[in-house]
Amino acid sequence: MCLSADGTSVPGEVLPNLCDAVETISADGDKRRVLSDIVKKDAGNADTFLGMARAAKHISSDGDKAEVLIEMANSYRENGGLGLAYFDAVKSISSDGDHARVLSTLLAAHGDNRDTLARVLGSAQKISSDGDKAGVLKEAVRRYTDDLFIRKAFIDAANSISSDGDHQQVLVALLHRQGIGAATVGGIAKSAPRISSDGDKARVLVELVGVNVEPARDDFFAAADSIHSDGDHSHVLLALLDKSDTSSTMAIAAIQSATRISSDGDMGRVLMDAAHRYSKDPKVDAALRKAVESLHSDSVYRSVMSEIAGRDQSNCPSQFPLLKTYRDVGIKSLFVAIAAGDRLLL
Repeated sequence: MCLSADGTSVPGEVLPNLCDAVETISADGDKRRVLSDIVKKDAGNADTFLGMARAAKHISSDGDKAEVLIEMANSYRENGGLGLAYFDAVKSISSDGDHARVLSTLLAAHGDNRDTLARVLGSAQKISSDGDKAGVLKEAVRRYTDDLFIRKAFIDAANSISSDGDHQQVLVALLHRQGIGAATVGGIAKSAPRISSDGDKARVLVELVGVNVEPARDDFFAAADSIHSDGDHSHVLLALLDKSDTSSTMAIAAIQSATRISSDGDMGRVLMDAAHRYSKDPKVDAALRKAVESLHSDSVYRSVMSEIAGRDQSNCPSQFPLLKTYRDVGIKSLFVAIAAGDRLLL
């Protein structure tokens, strides 16, 4: 049984006729008021909910339609046909703002339900306005769980954002979610290259450095290497190198990435930082010696090699095998003096 608008019981077999009658109402405002009244009195009844969702879809005014669906949100339950009918009505809302309002209300009421959250994320992907879409996704972050189903739905929705700023904000919001795992970190790293703005992309990667990004190493450096701005590229690599628990494997990858930087100044800063922090590791040292040959500026080359040689001297006073990488006699002589401990030549 369900209730009519005047509060009297209506047999279930009468409900289809009632819904048909509601759909004949021409004025959207009147149709909304009738549906709202029925929803308030009997939305808990599955048949009533289903009939009202189908009727709401035929309201022309996005505002009136959204109001009915918002009123229905508290009674929403993920029950096959009910969910499909409700989201079919939501999908028919043309206004991005009204669409987003309905999804936000549903998130607040039932966002902890895995299937409902996935439906909301899928529906958000269809919102044209990047701002409204990003707003829904940032609200969904509070309900996010590191589940394959949810992760894919969220990243797919984020990837549909055209605005670099909004895309960046959504990914950073997800990064700040407590308890995200390696798979989500990898998904964020894969999403970052879709951001065209070097500054926004770099912001995401710098934030990624704050979590354990090593399991997503390949995707992280693929994103870093897609940055065209030498300053932003070097900023990301320096953030990684300056992190206290960065492994030598990640340091070597950062050195290799630095060789893609066109500016000798920016490349040199990365190599200097790596030499200062990691050159005691033989593998890092070898990577540095190979990378330094990519420098075209003799002055930057000398600065980086001076840092490497200084580190080598502190580890072992005699490092003559290093000289095979020096590019000219003057520089070579300088480092012979360093290796021999003759500071007067400096």
